[in-house]
Amino acid sequence: MEKAAQLKKILIVSLPCLLLMMLWVFIQTRIGIHADNVYFIQAAQRLLAGGSYLHGFFEPNPPLVILLNIPVIFLAKYTAFNSTDAFRFYVAILGLLSVGLSYNLLARIIADTKSLVVMLSAITLVMFILPNVAFGERESLFFILSLPYVWMVLLRIEKIPVATVEALIVGVMAGIGFCLKPYFFMLPLALEAWLIIQHKYSFAWLRIESICIALVALCYLASVFLFFPDYVHAVVPILTKYYLITTWQTMLFDPVCAYIVTVLISAVILYKRLPYPHITKLLMLTIVALAAAYYFSRRPDYYHQLPMLSMTIILGCWCGWQIAGDLFSRSRSPALLTPELFKWFLAAIVLFFIVPTTSINSSSINLMTLRLVIAMLSLLSIAIIYQYSQRIFADELLRFLMRMVFMVSLFFSAIPYGQREQLMVVLVMPYLFDRMLMLQDQKNRLGLITGVMFGCALIIDYHLALLAILEIFVLFQNKKIMRKSYNALLIACVIYALYLLGSFNFLLQELGFNVSVIKKYYLYSLTVKHPANEGQFENMNRYYCYLVAVMSAIHFKKTNYRIVNGILLLSLLVFIGLSFWWQPVSHFATIPALCTANLLVALIIGELLLTKPSLMRMVAPCVFIEKLLICILACAVLFLGAFSTMYVKIQEFVEDTHNKKASSLTAFFAQHPNSTFDYFAEDNDKLLVSIYSKAHFVGQFPMFWWLERMKKQLSDQNHSDEQALALKDESLLVGMIAQSLIANKPQYIIVTTRLNTSCVISSASPLGPYHCQTIADTNGSYIKLFSKYQTFREAWQSYKYVDTFDDVEVYQRG
Repeated sequence: MEKAAQLKKILIVSLPCLLLMMLWVFIQTRIGIHADNVYFIQAAQRLLAGGSYLHGFFEPNPPLVILLNIPVIFLAKYTAFNSTDAFRFYVAILGLLSVGLSYNLLARIIADTKSLVVMLSAITLVMFILPNVAFGERESLFFILSLPYVWMVLLRIEKIPVATVEALIVGVMAGIGFCLKPYFFMLPLALEAWLIIQHKYSFAWLRIESICIALVALCYLASVFLFFPDYVHAVVPILTKYYLITTWQTMLFDPVCAYIVTVLISAVILYKRLPYPHITKLLMLTIVALAAAYYFSRRPDYYHQLPMLSMTIILGCWCGWQIAGDLFSRSRSPALLTPELFKWFLAAIVLFFIVPTTSINSSSINLMTLRLVIAMLSLLSIAIIYQYSQRIFADELLRFLMRMVFMVSLFFSAIPYGQREQLMVVLVMPYLFDRMLMLQDQKNRLGLITGVMFGCALIIDYHLALLAILEIFVLFQNKKIMRKSYNALLIACVIYALYLLGSFNFLLQELGFNVSVIKKYYLYSLTVKHPANEGQFENMNRYYCYLVAVMSAIHFKKTNYRIVNGILLLSLLVFIGLSFWWQPVSHFATIPALCTANLLVALIIGELLLTKPSLMRMVAPCVFIEKLLICILACAVLFLGAFSTMYVKIQEFVEDTHNKKASSLTAFFAQHPNSTFDYFAEDNDKLLVSIYSKAHFVGQFPMFWWLERMKKQLSDQNHSDEQALALKDESLLVGMIAQSLIANKPQYIIVTTRLNTSCVISSASPLGPYHCQTIADTNGSYIKLFSKYQTFREAWQSYKYVDTFDDVEVYQRG
């Protein structure tokens, strides 16, 4: 009976994994494999033929990744697979082994079958679907081989016994995975430290799997020195001096990083409410360790992000499943339906509005930083209005409608997110609700924060008219109001006075800079292409606001919330007037009036529903909608970034594969079957032509990864010693290229055209927008660069120019 139940559980868990594997097959048949993997397979062939790093291939990666591709050679040789399909089949077998071990380990911890299905489905998703064209890359292999070790650490934390054979298999697999790149060892160091802290025992790391990892690492290190001395003595010195790395800014401001931060924050908030707390802790610690490894690599490529992104998606699926279960569980109260989570999930979606939409440079980083600040202010504004609405409105239906309308108006009234007028809504709305609360004779604990926000609004734009009208209305409603605490107004006035004094001081000192410069920068940095029919949008918005103002005035005597209605109505009229003052023909200028009008509509509709007994049945559905909305927004926060990335990448790689198959270069080599070629470029993208056209790459360098930084050192006149070393290294590497041409005698050589970007400033706009054009850099061509060496000139004499295809030139021997 127990075996039947176990078999049923395995079948239930396996079904979604099987469906995902079918999707994997569908995707892989429509995309190619990564160019790195193409070269690793060729390097493995050359290694078996007696080649070495200096005579056969020159690769910056340690030899393990080449050794791991040796089984692919035998699979392709003794089966019907070609090298590409053999590689996929080989990595898929490793992936299925990792999924099987993960199930065997997690089934001992997660008793709930549904949660286990979610976890195994997430693992299969990130292991097979997420990598796309990078399936089997070094980071993909690392994740496949090391994942069972992560779950085994969890079993050790829970003090669940593990079989010796299982620990040996997991330890050997993890050891191989960690040795692929040195910085991968950050993961076991973090997990072992956590294990020691949890057990409070210094030798808790002495276990079968950890000893296996150490032995594999030591054996591999010794084999590198014994059997691959060329890598240690020739490649490593070049690698440390010339391997191209990127800036921290480029890696920090990335959509994937924004998604990972969002999920980590959500996990911290949800931590105490989730079952199996050690699973959540383990996943968060693993993500942090993998993120540290990613930033240590200083390479922002998609496949470098795979390990930390994969663990983040697993954590997101885990948190999302628990949220959905708690919200709609009949057996217990929805514990997650709390104000803190509600306001956070509605605010966290803002992070998806700040990711870059163009290439990352100094201007876009400033823009994204600005949008991030606005996002955080939006979160604060949402939290304040949530608290105010709880105290102002006695009816749950009105609270729900006011909150929902504010969120929708705030996030979707201006695309892209972060317009100046939208910032006005963020800063001013809490002050309006503060006045409503004060007129109801209620104490306000958030007056200080509200005053600071409104003071900032006064600085950024002209809201003194709104301030004056509101305060006259407040005094008219309650003449004793001056005797009470007036924190928000006082703070706002103090901030504005300090601003005026500061600006006057700057002018006196003739510094030529004050806050108005910031206002101009803010306005221009967020300038976007306005809607095609912007005038129509702007007119429609104003007509809508006029109609709402009339409806609100008519409704004023009937409402139970006269103070709320009056303050919103006065604010609406002021915002309509300011929209003409700001930008009479701008669509964005009507955003504050539009948001205020939406709040008035929510108030009128809510009171209408409350006066009709037959419509009071809407309250229960509203509570359900509120739960559903939290669930949807939570899923958006936890999954949207990941699935949108997957979809975009799959689409991009399918199109890229189609373009490569249909390229002129592929057609050229298809007319010359079984021809040999070499490749001169700083990327290995064109190596894929060897798959699509049956051409054979015989070069030693898959790409000139060392060339960019070497050029910088060669042009550095201030450090003559480094310049001399770079010149010596260049002579060595160019000599190796020449020797490869002489020894391998490739029939064709593909040389990418080196391109420069020239930006031309347009005089059409006072802001000075510019457009860029790409031009060929004939002075910096590879042939001209290498021809200063006699050895290369002699090797190049046999080659003549044939044709140019897109961005490559083709030279033929003979």
